[in-house]
Amino acid sequence: MIKVKDETNAAYDLPSFSNKEIRFLSGKLNRRELLLFLTGRDPDAMNKVVGFHYRLCEVDSEGNKGECFEESKDKGLLLYLHGFHNVVIGLERALEGKRIGDRVEITLEPDQAYGARDPAAILRVPLKKLQMARGAKKPVIGGLVRVRSESGWRNGIILKPGKFNVDVDFNHPLAGRVLHYEVQVQLIRDASEEEIKVGRAHVPKDIKPK
Repeated sequence: MIKVKDETNAAYDLPSFSNKEIRFLSGKLNRRELLLFLTGRDPDAMNKVVGFHYRLCEVDSEGNKGECFEESKDKGLLLYLHGFHNVVIGLERALEGKRIGDRVEITLEPDQAYGARDPAAILRVPLKKLQMARGAKKPVIGGLVRVRSESGWRNGIILKPGKFNVDVDFNHPLAGRVLHYEVQVQLIRDASEEEIKVGRAHVPKDIKPK
């Protein structure tokens, strides 16, 4: 098994091709053409801004879908730049090639959504390094915090507050969960050069729920 990366630096496993075959194809195709050939990615879907409404539910260990705990109707459209993994990879792949008005329902395992929970992402942090939510006077269990790291700010949830240190969970809140998305595509447009440059969609301030 080998991995090929596209221009967004996302890796794809290609178990059905040998290294020799990949090297041969690499001499015939450019990087983008090679990725499209090997993975079946739709070239017409790349560099498009897509807007959709969604409902999000959790699926239990027996495969039963629970009550939806998040939806976008009251927030306005969720916009993302297709091909840049602004949304979870499983959902992006499910939306590829869809048209305005199309509805999609898909259940995603953790490896196609927010990943498995990582015990190493639970860290003990000195209290003085925490940035707590506005209005919070002291750390409490379940409180949201930010911590500055070498790669920038990291968001976490307090698991255990202490006098000098706090145990913080830096896993995504949805990590390790099987998720069911119900989606309707509402908007598709060409991305601007600036959006492609920065790798994300521009969200107008006056965007309204539909």
